[in-house]
Amino acid sequence: MKTFRFRHQLGLGLVELMVALVVSSLLLIGVTQIFVSSKMSYRTLDGYSRLQENGRFAVEVLSKNIRLAGYRSDILTNDATEFLVDSVYTNNNGQVIVGTDGASGSSDSITFRYQGSGDGIGNPDGLIEDCLGGLVDAGTGNAVSMIFRIDEANNELECRVDGGNFQPIVDGVENMQIVYGIDNTGDGFANQFLPANTPGLAWGNVVSVRIALLLNTVNRVSTQNDSQAYTLLSGANAVNIAAATDGLRRRRFMTTINLRNRVRLL
Repeated sequence: MKTFRFRHQLGLGLVELMVALVVSSLLLIGVTQIFVSSKMSYRTLDGYSRLQENGRFAVEVLSKNIRLAGYRSDILTNDATEFLVDSVYTNNNGQVIVGTDGASGSSDSITFRYQGSGDGIGNPDGLIEDCLGGLVDAGTGNAVSMIFRIDEANNELECRVDGGNFQPIVDGVENMQIVYGIDNTGDGFANQFLPANTPGLAWGNVVSVRIALLLNTVNRVSTQNDSQAYTLLSGANAVNIAAATDGLRRRRFMTTINLRNRVRLL
């Protein structure tokens, strides 16, 4: 009968150990690279998604509120008696919109007012809200005045209602440029678009507002800097934004808002 004698394992040789270490290191490096690449791809996709959503929301908030400028609870009244000159609207009775032009490419701001809907004695019916979600009641004494501006330190679109505190609405908004459509012929259409600092700008003839926004991804999404420069608005009103070196990505959003309650008066 033949017997077999098993040899005992004496351990790994130096060459075998080195080969195992090299193979393990290569596998670990590959897994690490895949993880880092996946994480960066997710961060980039998430950043762009957030940028897109913030841009759409900012345009919606601005459009919804500015479109109401000059709204009167009672259509039988007129702007001149419902919206009187005060410390903000200094042009003439009936003025419902005014703006400021940021110096050297800084962000502009826009101020406007309108009345609400309800019984006029403190019971709004919920049909009209201000930019912070507050209900606006009907009547001259209940007209609400709002300001939209950019907090450039924190890159936020802010809103203030009736002299209260500014509240952030959308983050990642780093610049806002505004021009005003002026109707010089009385046909209800803008003949030219002018910035707020235009000498002698006829605020009573403003029938539309054109807004350009520059938004960013809030968080760094790439190790590469964005080499693209951006131009907000166009022509003589163009504002150029130089390429940044912060790793953020940016996108321009633009909208033109018709002031329906101004056009119907013409």
